[in-house]
Amino acid sequence: ETGATGGLELTEDLLRVAGELERRRPTFAAGDAHAALRRAAELFREPAPRNRLLVILSDLQAGDWRQGDWPQPVHPISVALVRLAPPPEDNLLADRMTFSQGGAVVGQPNLLRVRLVNYRRETVPAELILHVNGKERLRRPVELAGQSPHVERIPLAFDRPGTQRLRLELRGRDALAADNTLYAVVRVDPRLPALLVDGRADAERGRSAAFYLRAALRAVSTEGDAIQVDTIRPEELTAATLDGYRVVILSEVTRLSVARLELIEKFVQAGGGLGIFLGEHADRAFYNEVMGAPTRPLGGLLPAELTALLDTQGTARPLHIVAADLEHPILQRFKGTLRSALAGITAYRAYAVQPRDAWVLASLERGLPLLVERSYGAGRVLLCTVAPEPRCTNLPLRRTFVPLCSR
Repeated sequence: ETGATGGLELTEDLLRVAGELERRRPTFAAGDAHAALRRAAELFREPAPRNRLLVILSDLQAGDWRQGDWPQPVHPISVALVRLAPPPEDNLLADRMTFSQGGAVVGQPNLLRVRLVNYRRETVPAELILHVNGKERLRRPVELAGQSPHVERIPLAFDRPGTQRLRLELRGRDALAADNTLYAVVRVDPRLPALLVDGRADAERGRSAAFYLRAALRAVSTEGDAIQVDTIRPEELTAATLDGYRVVILSEVTRLSVARLELIEKFVQAGGGLGIFLGEHADRAFYNEVMGAPTRPLGGLLPAELTALLDTQGTARPLHIVAADLEHPILQRFKGTLRSALAGITAYRAYAVQPRDAWVLASLERGLPLLVERSYGAGRVLLCTVAPEPRCTNLPLRRTFVPLCSR
């Protein structure tokens, strides 16, 4: 990294590289190999007239190497992995915490994900303590399996708008307590301004997913949840139109220009939320090779690769929901008596997808993901493999649709 802004450049000056390495100080559990390799893939995007070598220096701590799809360079390069030191075996680590919805709205449930790592070989008991604005909100015992990461999920809601300060502490038998505390500042808004990008704005009334999404979001606002929704066409998407919104919804958008995709990438990286509802005319080449390209910033926005469009319409076997994560804020209210309402949802047209570094929140029969979520910078991306309109699913005609849209 060079310059005040942390820009990146390639160099042939190996003595300079050696000097930079000598000046750096070792850290403990502060590496992110996934992010580093993504940046390296961006550097190697253009072809070179000579061979290139990527040298990875690491002590191979498990917490620095996340599971998931690894970025691949466009052009082949040589890679050398150098192990600097044996991994520590006497440390507990509070690695990172993220919000399931990127930001927060008064009264809306959110899910705080906390990644913890135990570097010992044996399972270790510990305690997790969360403070919000200086007051203890949660104290929870946890069992951390040896030499593996663990994700603890904490439901969280805020009763007033403004800046909320979070401090999370991991307590246990530990040789290094300095890496056991995480801090975060969360902006809580009184309302949720959402921008709906309608890819089928010319469709007749009641024939597009955006029609039903808009109706459901307005019904949510009528019921008291503060959601404001505005609608534009894909060609109207600019930096100015994005200003002031917390959520962008792409409804049956066939494709976007690279310039508009870059606007959305920056929007989500900065903490915005993105919902993608695939339509039957989705350009798979755009979604897989452009929006989801591993060489794009942070490995691409798309949480899953589109493989095929399945059509069961006219058959006796539509697809039903068979699994759902009812602890997630999107599906949380379907616990108990409302759980049967999810089972009544059927899909006639759905995309088969392969998730990439993402969570599957709900699945259809045949192991087909229905809702897939991933983090992207400070924001979140939610992919729905079914367009919410009657030709593709009965979802917009059921009582479950409005509660789903409220999340």
